[in-house]
Amino acid sequence: MMYICSQCGNQIPDDADFCYYCGCLKSKALRMDDNGHIDTERCHVCGEPVKGGESFCTKCGAALVLERPMVPVRMDGKRIIALILATVPAFFNIFGLGHFVMRQWSRGFMFLAITAIMCILCPFWVPSTSFFVMILRVGLFMYSVFDAMRYIYSPEVR
Repeated sequence: MMYICSQCGNQIPDDADFCYYCGCLKSKALRMDDNGHIDTERCHVCGEPVKGGESFCTKCGAALVLERPMVPVRMDGKRIIALILATVPAFFNIFGLGHFVMRQWSRGFMFLAITAIMCILCPFWVPSTSFFVMILRVGLFMYSVFDAMRYIYSPEVR
């Protein structure tokens, strides 16, 4: 049996009475079995035992967690390289390289096409004082990085 803090999501050691990161009591933690399924016999907010089939805790009124597999995402070398290639070149307005590492070919080529269009319309090496161009570059940076991170941190990717 493993305990996952319901407040911050960190694992609580078996011999501890509270979460070392946020101080939440272990009685309020989510209990997870070896297969990654959440134990739904206790409320994850107040720790009160609940009956099967209830949607809300009778003591605190919190919505109860439905049982679903919980797979932690491990940052292996491939994901770290993809994260670096998604952020560092994007800072210099070269988008989509992190997508290629994660084999998202169509997304990567789409972002490279956006990079080419941006270089033709408003090259990044020419200083631009246009507020619109600056907002466009920052928006593209954030969109491409968050799009790559959504895929990098997804537990379905192996």
